Amino acid sequence: MILSGTREIAASAPAIQVHNSILSQHGVKFRRGQFSIVAAAPGVGKSVFATNIVLHAEAESMYCSIDSDEWTVMHRLLGAITGEELDEIDRKFAMGKIWDEYYSKKLVEYGSHIDWSFNPAADTDYIVKRIEAHDAVWGRLPEIIVVDNIMDMTTGDREEFAELRTICRSLRTMARETDAHIMALHHVNGDKENGNIPINLKDLQGKLGKASEVVLGLSFYGDNKLLVTVPKNRGGKRGLFIHLPINYSTGQIGGFQ
Repeated sequence: MILSGTREIAASAPAIQVHNSILSQHGVKFRRGQFSIVAAAPGVGKSVFATNIVLHAEAESMYCSIDSDEWTVMHRLLGAITGEELDEIDRKFAMGKIWDEYYSKKLVEYGSHIDWSFNPAADTDYIVKRIEAHDAVWGRLPEIIVVDNIMDMTTGDREEFAELRTICRSLRTMARETDAHIMALHHVNGDKENGNIPINLKDLQGKLGKASEVVLGLSFYGDNKLLVTVPKNRGGKRGLFIHLPINYSTGQIGGFQ
C-alpha cells in the first residue's frame, strides 16, 4: 500500500512548475503534499482551468474526471493544445481517419505525462487504487492529481456536507502521504451560481474553507477573462484578485508559457 503512513516527512513542500506567468507573479503556487480547492459556478471554467494546469505542468499528472466523459475532456485538451476552436476540432474528426491520426499524435506529443481516469463512480478508495496502479505501471507516483469534481463523489448515504468534509480529509491525507498536490474542483452556493460574483471562502458548498491549504475561486470577468480570487493561501498572499485571459471557444487560458 502506498498510503501506509510510512513515507518520510518532507523537508520542504516544493512548488510544481505550472509555467503560468500571471499566477506566478501573484504568488499562487501548487505545492507538493498539499491539497487545494478550485471553486466556481457551472460553466465558468473550473475544468478548463485544471486541464490547462496539468497540460502545462512540469510534472507527472493524474486527472480523475468524474463529471465529464472522455470525449468532452479530450476535445477540451485538444483545443488547449492546438488553439483550434472546439467546433472546428469536432468537424475535422467527422472528416475521417487523417484527422484522427493528427489529433492522436498531438495528444501523445503534449499530453503523455497525464494519466486520465473517466470513472463516473470514483470514490476515495478508487483514487487510492488508481494511484497505486500508476505507480505499478510507471514506477513513480503522480505529482499533481486533479479530482473533477468532489460533489460527484458523494453517495447520498449520509448528510451531504458531512460527507464532503470526510472526502476532503481523505484527499488531504492522500496528498501528504503521496507527496502529490491534489486539486479538487468544487461547486459554490446558490447565490453565486450565476458566475458573475467573486468567490469567497463562505461561498464553497459544504463550508469547506478549512479543508485545504489553498482555495481559488473562479468567476466571469467580461467575455474573455476569468477573475481568480484567492481567499486562502497558506504560506502565501491571500485576498488577491487576478485576471486570467480565457478563450472559451478553444479552451485556452492565458499566461501559460
